[in-house]
Amino acid sequence: MADWDFRQPPEDWSNILPDTFQSWGDGVNPLLTDWVSHAEVDDPAQWTWDAGDGDGQVSPTLNQPFTIKLANFLDTKSTKLVSIHITYSGGLWPGVPEVKGYDNPPGGAHLNEGAAEFLGPNYLDYSVRIVGNPAFEVIKIDVPSGICVDRIVVDTISCPEPATLSLLALGGLAVLRRRRK
Repeated sequence: MADWDFRQPPEDWSNILPDTFQSWGDGVNPLLTDWVSHAEVDDPAQWTWDAGDGDGQVSPTLNQPFTIKLANFLDTKSTKLVSIHITYSGGLWPGVPEVKGYDNPPGGAHLNEGAAEFLGPNYLDYSVRIVGNPAFEVIKIDVPSGICVDRIVVDTISCPEPATLSLLALGGLAVLRRRRK
Protein backbone atom coordinates (compact mmCIF):
# COMPACT_ATOMS: atom_id res chain seq x y z
CA MET A 1 0.00 0.00 0.00
CA ALA A 2 1.30 3.42 -0.95
CA ASP A 3 -0.35 6.69 0.08
CA TRP A 4 0.34 10.20 -1.17
CA ASP A 5 -1.59 12.81 0.84
CA PHE A 6 0.40 15.92 -0.20
CA ARG A 7 0.55 17.54 3.26
CA GLN A 8 3.75 19.24 2.16
CA PRO A 9 5.03 20.35 -1.25
CA PRO A 10 7.15 17.67 -2.94
CA GLU A 11 10.87 18.29 -2.55
CA ASP A 12 11.57 16.65 -5.92
CA TRP A 13 8.71 16.37 -8.44
CA SER A 14 10.61 13.61 -10.27
CA ASN A 15 10.82 11.45 -7.13
CA ILE A 16 7.75 12.00 -4.94
CA LEU A 17 7.99 9.44 -2.17
CA PRO A 18 4.73 8.18 -0.66
CA ASP A 19 3.81 9.59 2.74
CA THR A 20 2.97 6.05 3.82
CA PHE A 21 4.33 2.84 2.30
CA GLN A 22 3.65 -0.61 3.71
CA SER A 23 4.72 -3.85 2.09
CA TRP A 24 4.17 -7.43 3.11
CA GLY A 25 5.77 -10.44 1.49
CA ASP A 26 6.08 -14.15 1.95
CA GLY A 27 9.41 -13.79 3.76
CA VAL A 28 11.21 -15.72 1.02
CA ASN A 29 11.24 -13.48 -2.03
CA PRO A 30 12.53 -9.97 -1.29
CA LEU A 31 10.96 -6.74 -2.41
CA LEU A 32 12.30 -5.64 -5.77
CA THR A 33 15.14 -3.32 -4.74
CA ASP A 34 16.37 -1.85 -8.03
CA TRP A 35 14.48 1.36 -7.27
CA VAL A 36 12.23 2.85 -4.62
CA SER A 37 8.47 3.05 -5.14
CA HIS A 38 7.66 6.66 -5.99
CA ALA A 39 5.59 9.04 -8.11
CA GLU A 40 6.80 11.52 -10.69
CA VAL A 41 5.55 14.16 -13.10
CA ASP A 42 6.81 14.87 -16.62
CA ASP A 43 6.98 18.66 -16.34
CA PRO A 44 7.44 19.92 -12.76
CA ALA A 45 7.03 23.54 -13.91
CA GLN A 46 3.37 22.78 -14.69
CA TRP A 47 2.54 21.59 -11.13
CA THR A 48 1.74 23.56 -8.00
CA TRP A 49 1.13 22.72 -4.37
CA ASP A 50 -1.12 24.63 -2.02
CA ALA A 51 -2.64 24.09 1.42
CA GLY A 52 -6.10 23.45 -0.04
CA ASP A 53 -8.59 22.80 2.76
CA GLY A 54 -5.74 22.46 5.25
CA ASP A 55 -4.25 19.10 4.32
CA GLY A 56 -2.50 19.99 1.04
CA GLN A 57 -3.16 19.30 -2.62
CA VAL A 58 -1.37 19.33 -5.97
CA SER A 59 -2.66 20.51 -9.34
CA PRO A 60 -1.32 21.02 -12.86
CA THR A 61 -1.67 24.28 -14.76
CA LEU A 62 -2.08 22.23 -17.98
CA ASN A 63 -3.30 18.65 -18.44
CA GLN A 64 -0.43 16.54 -17.08
CA PRO A 65 0.24 12.89 -16.16
CA PHE A 66 1.02 11.89 -12.57
CA THR A 67 2.93 8.60 -12.80
CA ILE A 68 3.31 6.11 -9.96
CA LYS A 69 5.90 3.31 -10.00
CA LEU A 70 5.41 0.52 -7.44
CA ALA A 71 7.83 -2.31 -6.71
CA ASN A 72 6.47 -5.67 -5.53
CA PHE A 73 7.53 -8.74 -3.68
CA LEU A 74 8.27 -11.43 -6.23
CA ASP A 75 5.98 -14.43 -5.78
CA THR A 76 4.44 -17.34 -7.62
CA LYS A 77 0.83 -16.23 -7.51
CA SER A 78 -0.54 -15.65 -10.98
CA THR A 79 -2.61 -12.50 -10.55
CA LYS A 80 -2.17 -9.01 -9.12
CA LEU A 81 -5.15 -6.98 -7.91
CA VAL A 82 -4.57 -3.21 -7.90
CA SER A 83 -6.92 -0.65 -6.32
CA ILE A 84 -6.42 3.06 -6.88
CA HIS A 85 -8.36 5.59 -4.81
CA ILE A 86 -8.20 9.28 -5.75
CA THR A 87 -9.79 12.16 -3.86
CA TYR A 88 -9.88 15.45 -5.69
CA SER A 89 -11.74 18.72 -6.16
CA GLY A 90 -12.40 21.10 -8.99
CA GLY A 91 -14.79 19.29 -11.32
CA LEU A 92 -15.43 15.92 -12.91
CA TRP A 93 -12.57 13.56 -13.59
CA PRO A 94 -12.69 12.76 -17.32
CA GLY A 95 -10.80 9.47 -17.43
CA VAL A 96 -9.42 6.50 -15.54
CA PRO A 97 -5.82 5.61 -14.69
CA GLU A 98 -3.73 3.49 -17.04
CA VAL A 99 -2.16 0.53 -15.21
CA LYS A 100 0.61 -1.63 -16.68
CA GLY A 101 2.63 -4.36 -15.06
CA TYR A 102 6.23 -5.06 -15.99
CA ASP A 103 8.76 -7.76 -15.23
CA ASN A 104 12.29 -7.12 -14.04
CA PRO A 105 14.05 -6.29 -16.28
CA PRO A 106 11.14 -4.47 -17.91
CA GLY A 107 9.38 -6.58 -20.48
CA GLY A 108 6.06 -6.17 -22.16
CA ALA A 109 2.99 -5.03 -20.30
CA HIS A 110 0.81 -7.76 -18.81
CA LEU A 111 -2.84 -8.30 -19.66
CA ASN A 112 -5.11 -6.31 -17.38
CA GLU A 113 -8.79 -5.62 -17.06
CA GLY A 114 -10.41 -3.10 -14.76
CA ALA A 115 -13.39 -1.02 -13.80
CA ALA A 116 -13.73 2.53 -12.52
CA GLU A 117 -16.39 3.80 -10.19
CA PHE A 118 -17.08 7.38 -9.22
CA LEU A 119 -18.14 7.11 -5.59
CA GLY A 120 -19.09 10.73 -5.19
CA PRO A 121 -18.40 14.11 -6.72
CA ASN A 122 -14.77 14.07 -5.55
CA TYR A 123 -13.79 10.43 -5.26
CA LEU A 124 -12.65 7.94 -7.91
CA ASP A 125 -12.09 4.26 -7.15
CA TYR A 126 -10.41 2.17 -9.84
CA SER A 127 -9.70 -1.54 -9.61
CA VAL A 128 -7.72 -3.62 -12.07
CA ARG A 129 -6.69 -7.27 -12.29
CA ILE A 130 -3.31 -7.91 -13.92
CA VAL A 131 -2.79 -11.46 -15.14
CA GLY A 132 0.83 -12.52 -14.80
CA ASN A 133 1.66 -10.89 -11.43
CA PRO A 134 4.35 -8.47 -12.58
CA ALA A 135 7.42 -7.43 -10.61
CA PHE A 136 6.26 -3.81 -10.63
CA GLU A 137 3.38 -1.64 -11.81
CA VAL A 138 3.38 1.71 -13.55
CA ILE A 139 0.19 3.71 -13.01
CA LYS A 140 -0.38 6.77 -15.18
CA ILE A 141 -3.05 9.19 -13.99
CA ASP A 142 -3.90 11.96 -16.46
CA VAL A 143 -4.80 14.96 -14.33
CA PRO A 144 -6.70 17.71 -16.16
CA SER A 145 -6.02 21.38 -15.46
CA GLY A 146 -8.44 22.73 -12.88
CA ILE A 147 -8.37 19.49 -10.84
CA CYS A 148 -6.72 19.53 -7.40
CA VAL A 149 -5.59 16.12 -6.18
CA ASP A 150 -5.96 15.74 -2.42
CA ARG A 151 -4.88 12.13 -2.00
CA ILE A 152 -3.91 9.02 -3.97
CA VAL A 153 -3.85 5.58 -2.34
CA VAL A 154 -2.69 2.50 -4.26
CA ASP A 155 -3.22 -0.94 -2.77
CA THR A 156 -1.98 -4.16 -4.39
CA ILE A 157 -2.40 -7.82 -3.53
CA SER A 158 -1.15 -11.01 -5.17
CA CYS A 159 -3.56 -13.91 -5.49
CA PRO A 160 -4.04 -17.12 -7.44
CA GLU A 161 -5.95 -16.91 -10.70
CA PRO A 162 -9.76 -17.29 -10.42
CA ALA A 163 -9.68 -20.90 -11.68
CA THR A 164 -7.22 -21.83 -8.93
CA LEU A 165 -9.39 -20.10 -6.33
CA SER A 166 -12.40 -22.09 -7.56
CA LEU A 167 -10.49 -25.37 -7.27
CA LEU A 168 -9.36 -24.48 -3.75
CA ALA A 169 -12.96 -23.68 -2.77
CA LEU A 170 -14.22 -26.98 -4.22
CA GLY A 171 -11.47 -28.85 -2.38
CA GLY A 172 -12.49 -27.16 0.87
CA LEU A 173 -16.12 -28.13 0.31
CA ALA A 174 -15.09 -31.74 -0.34
CA VAL A 175 -13.15 -31.84 2.93
CA LEU A 176 -16.13 -30.42 4.84
CA ARG A 177 -18.44 -32.97 3.24
CA ARG A 178 -16.15 -35.87 4.23
CA ARG A 179 -16.02 -34.62 7.83
CA ARG A 180 -19.83 -34.65 8.05
CA LYS A 181 -20.06 -38.31 6.95
